[in-house]
Amino acid sequence: MKLKGLHNLWLILGCLLLLWLDLAANTADWAGQAFVEFRLPRVGAAIFAGIALSVCGLLLKTIFRNPLAGPLLTGVSHRESFTVALFTLAFPSILTAGFGGFNPGLAFCGMLGGVLVLLLQRYISARYRSGFTLLLTGVLLGYLFGAGVEIMQG
Repeated sequence: MKLKGLHNLWLILGCLLLLWLDLAANTADWAGQAFVEFRLPRVGAAIFAGIALSVCGLLLKTIFRNPLAGPLLTGVSHRESFTVALFTLAFPSILTAGFGGFNPGLAFCGMLGGVLVLLLQRYISARYRSGFTLLLTGVLLGYLFGAGVEIMQG
């Protein structure tokens, strides 16, 4: 009975997949085809993004044993913004490389900065082997990179 929520999730995702396949097979007009090719994949991506965010929040709350834990405790929010700000100042042409409001260069820079600082944080916390050290290094690096962003903006 523990997997009831997971069972319901798979049931909902299966129904959405069947709906998408049915609509994909029966679209003769351009409006139906546009719905299937553009709108439905975006809805599916939004559902999966929501699932991923909720699982990440659950993991943060479980690891830190704190129901109020959030991404600021690990410094996640500040290190990506620091890397994006750094690359924007170093390479101003990266701002014009996007299409349709999405800039893959800036997204990659944010991901790269997040992974590099996460590895640094992992190295520091593995050296001292404590959950409290993980928490402190996350807050420390978060404030450090937040200050770096403020300096670059000023």
